[in-house]
Amino acid sequence: MIVLIKFFRLLRGKSQFQLSLDTQIPSYRLSILENDKDVPTEDELVRLASALEATPEKLIGKISEDSLVSA
Repeated sequence: MIVLIKFFRLLRGKSQFQLSLDTQIPSYRLSILENDKDVPTEDELVRLASALEATPEKLIGKISEDSLVSA
């Protein structure tokens, strides 16, 4: 599974700390997720998608390259 959390975080201009505040997910956990050391839980995925103005499908890479352009 490819998790695109960092891609969308940077695209939205958010720091890891800000995303942590927005999602109530600790920064250390975000770092683990961004570095593909673990996969997000369903709850984390929903909170991340909401904070990053994306869909859970986009965050886990279940999309085509064309739809990334419209991210």
